[in-house]
Amino acid sequence: MIAWFEVPVLKMDRAKAFYEEILEIYIALHEFGGLNMGWFPNTSKGNETTGCLIQHEKYVPSLTDGVLIYFSCDDVADVLTRTEKGGG
Repeated sequence: MIAWFEVPVLKMDRAKAFYEEILEIYIALHEFGGLNMGWFPNTSKGNETTGCLIQHEKYVPSLTDGVLIYFSCDDVADVLTRTEKGGG
């Protein structure tokens, strides 16, 4: 159901070291036109979600702005129709 997540960070090297230490993983760094990303490993088992650390001025770690979660669906139009009916 969850397809991807993004964890905003202020200091990529610090965040990368922290998550690698506590999760015992390797995070690969990538840069796309000023957007710095640290990709969590993807084991490609089909049932795991993966994501990244993300560093950019538009991504702010805080209590109100934080982790972005991307959901997967077959037809976004159907989901949007149900969203309004559900009070969103």
